[in-house]
Amino acid sequence: MVHKDSVPAAPAAAASPAILGFDGLQGKRIGLSKIGGQYKAFLFLAAQYNLKESDFAFVGGDDATADAAFKKNEADAVFRIRALLNPDIAALLTGGGAAFLPLENAPTLHIKNPAYTVTTIPKGTYSVSPLMPGADVTTVQVQRILLARQDVDPEVVSAITEVLMDRRHELAAALPLEFQPVRYLLAHITQEALNAGLNAPLHPGAQLDYQKQEGSFVRRHENSLALAFAVCVFLVFWTAELRRHSAHTQKRHADAYNLKVAGLMEAAYKSESPAAVGTKLLELFAAAVKDLESDKLSGASFHSFHTIWKTAIDTVIARQGSVVSWQPPAAAASPGPKGAKWNLVKYLQPRSNS
Repeated sequence: MVHKDSVPAAPAAAASPAILGFDGLQGKRIGLSKIGGQYKAFLFLAAQYNLKESDFAFVGGDDATADAAFKKNEADAVFRIRALLNPDIAALLTGGGAAFLPLENAPTLHIKNPAYTVTTIPKGTYSVSPLMPGADVTTVQVQRILLARQDVDPEVVSAITEVLMDRRHELAAALPLEFQPVRYLLAHITQEALNAGLNAPLHPGAQLDYQKQEGSFVRRHENSLALAFAVCVFLVFWTAELRRHSAHTQKRHADAYNLKVAGLMEAAYKSESPAAVGTKLLELFAAAVKDLESDKLSGASFHSFHTIWKTAIDTVIARQGSVVSWQPPAAAASPGPKGAKWNLVKYLQPRSNS
């Protein structure tokens, strides 16, 4: 990070002494302690620009004093390796006096050292109003690896792995306020190091916990199982609704037939030619048989219709005064088994007890 007024607002300012990139830090005061991994990482980056330790002036014995020097303009830049949303970085950005310095050669750094991977600091990560940073910033990231001695009890390492991987929210809540920066590291804990080509083997305790996670079918497929359960519930309700709708439609159809038969029965009492009414009853019966075959009528509905229809026919015969020449066929009076025909509604409709 550098002071915001050190970053040129336009390419026309390139001739000014403003810091344009990492190589622009040559001869500048860097807020960075000369011990630890951050210092070694800074020297590695400097070497990519043919710069060395003597090309910089380092200020501050630790992060706190280096940050204080930067705020007092006693340092031109600060260098940190921190997780996103780190509160110390956010504090430097407060007031808009600091800006990130992009590492435009990040892909080259990754080629020279695969431990550094290309990433970006997304626009607005530290503030939305005003935007901080105002645009995506290209940079590099490194993975922190937790190492354990080979002779540590596997059960102990397994317990530590289980807490870090599965109970990070509880762990974050248990951390005191003075360890706030560590909470942001918890969000980035992954198992990716298994495929990172490390020289050190995976500890048997960590392997034990990973095997437990991979061995649980429900855990590995929890999203798929949840989706399948939701689909099954939907199908059950859909099937029940389809059955209800089918039964309701068949009942309305049967009611219409029964009303027609009742009307013809009344007409038989009033008509001077009951034979004509009997002909209409026969036509109505034939139509009901066809509807039974096409599943527009259920077996129970047809049985109810046939009872009323038989009463109407008897009424016509009584009104005519003699046995008429036409008689309903035996097959029509009691329809036999229907031919085999696949029909979804037939299988979904309620079964008759008759």
